[in-house]
Amino acid sequence: MDIQTIRNLEIDYKKLAVAREEKGLTQAQAAREIGIDRRILWQYENGKALPLENFTKLMLFYGKTIEFFLGE
Repeated sequence: MDIQTIRNLEIDYKKLAVAREEKGLTQAQAAREIGIDRRILWQYENGKALPLENFTKLMLFYGKTIEFFLGE
């Protein structure tokens, strides 16, 4: 899947919180692990903004595929 395809997908951003909680992490812990501020992670989990680079970091960190985050 190329970058343009990923940008056009309907991502269910609430699943970022689901994936984080499955790992037993708080927002602060997860944010620290990937090197971003907790407030930024909150924005991502609430669909405010999510740069592709950080989305990729989160997918890898949580051990999830793009399909997990698709709205269904």
